[in-house]
Amino acid sequence: MNKSEFLKALSKQLKLLPKEDREDALTFYTEYLEDYGFSENEDVTAKRGTPKEVAKNMIAEITMKHIDS
Repeated sequence: MNKSEFLKALSKQLKLLPKEDREDALTFYTEYLEDYGFSENEDVTAKRGTPKEVAKNMIAEITMKHIDS
């Protein structure tokens, strides 16, 4: 799954988050992939896991952020 496909699938996995949290998460992960040099055609899932796995971790972190606030 290339970078664009991965981010699109990740967005779908994060659809139940509030809009601001979802946008922040997608911006973070887009920058993360760029910072670590993932090319457009590179298989992101081979190194980062599936969008579902990434979303699960992100949702847990965002939930904890709101609980701690």
